Amino acid sequence: MGVYLFHHRGANSIDGAKVLLFFGLTKKKRKNLKKILQGCLFFCTFAAKRIFCTMKKSLLSFIFIICATTSFACTSLIISGRATADGRPVMLKHRDTGTLDNRIDYFAHTDSTLAFIGLVNVPDTDGSVWTGTNEAGFSIMNTASYNLRRDTLNCPMDQEGVIMRLALQSCRTTADFESMLTRLLTPDHNGYVKPLGVEANFGVIDAAGGAAYYEVNNFEWTKFDVNKEPAGYRVVTNFSFSGRENEGMGYERYQTASAVMRENPSLLAQGLDHRFLFDSLSRSYRHEVMGVNYNATNAPRMAPDMNFIPRRMTSASIVIEGVRPGENPLHTVMWTLLGYPACTMALPLMVGEENILPACVQAAAQNGGHSPLGDAAMRIKNQYVFSLHNLGGNSSKYFSTEVLFRGVEGKPSILSCARQADVAVYRSFHHIFTGWRDGKMHDARFWQRYRQMTHHWFDFYQSAYQDYL
Repeated sequence: MGVYLFHHRGANSIDGAKVLLFFGLTKKKRKNLKKILQGCLFFCTFAAKRIFCTMKKSLLSFIFIICATTSFACTSLIISGRATADGRPVMLKHRDTGTLDNRIDYFAHTDSTLAFIGLVNVPDTDGSVWTGTNEAGFSIMNTASYNLRRDTLNCPMDQEGVIMRLALQSCRTTADFESMLTRLLTPDHNGYVKPLGVEANFGVIDAAGGAAYYEVNNFEWTKFDVNKEPAGYRVVTNFSFSGRENEGMGYERYQTASAVMRENPSLLAQGLDHRFLFDSLSRSYRHEVMGVNYNATNAPRMAPDMNFIPRRMTSASIVIEGVRPGENPLHTVMWTLLGYPACTMALPLMVGEENILPACVQAAAQNGGHSPLGDAAMRIKNQYVFSLHNLGGNSSKYFSTEVLFRGVEGKPSILSCARQADVAVYRSFHHIFTGWRDGKMHDARFWQRYRQMTHHWFDFYQSAYQDYL
């Protein structure tokens, strides 16, 4: 009886099978075996080609899914003031990026520019701003698009942050932003139009009631007026509605965010604010396509980090609550989760006549431009949520739902820590802010109280997360 082992090096020739042990066979049997092996290899090659052809679409879909989990992306939402209970527009920007260290900067008023605050990268290499609001109540955000570009020019791209900084410096309304885009795309005296270097969906709200998305590529833009949306809101992720069909990314997150909004229509009339959006979107581990919605009861110990709204690449989540037409635009509040949402707290940031940002979100002295809150959130995320990230391979693609929802080693759940810090900040801010907004407190008194309360916010955070710091 013959015994043989072989190592397969190729699928097209018997020469690819190196016989390591071949004994107990006659010459005739070896010849017959060679024919059998040749026939088997031919059949396998033929079958593989047929299988590949029939599964080509599935393979491409699989590749698309893998790419979608590693590409930079964001989730966003604008709610028209015509749909909210108090008549004020709201917008959400949930930022996913390869630059996970972020901070908030204040940009002072000059003779030619407006004052504004904005989310920036650490390090800040080109002055880009990735979400912000200015003293006129104009607020802007973006999501990357992957189906909107129509040219193949070899030009610098990813200039969305530069465009948003220009807008925050100069724009007061959606009309101003449209004029800026038109001006940037105006041909010079030689008829040349400089490419914008973008492929993105920009979201804008203003103090005059404007609320719109702009789908922008190198040479053109399309507006979608959120005030005209039948449901009163618009969800946008990483594809553009004016772009190429059946391309783009972020469809899973789009489905999840849309389902959350669709299921809660009464909240628009009753009053929907940053707390609902952070809890239901930014800190929610729901996946509409997979039919998963993790909580303390059903969450496994570990789960794959794939196309939930909060992901390992999430650097911040921001909800900007705007103002009604005629209100003081400085009443605009930029609620900010700086860092991985479950590991940080919601802070109400505002544009003042000078820099009034809390120190914990700004660059700390001699810390490489990092913010104290951003660094603390990053440590908790890496040590406890993505605790396998340094093991190599695919270990970084798994996160601990157990520590998020139930806690470990006697520690409270991380999400309960987040809510504790949020509540402490909200209680310190809300009563004073609403009193000022309702005309019961003078401007100078409010700004004084605001500065005082910001000194305590990082203490609230350290107290809430003390078991993890």
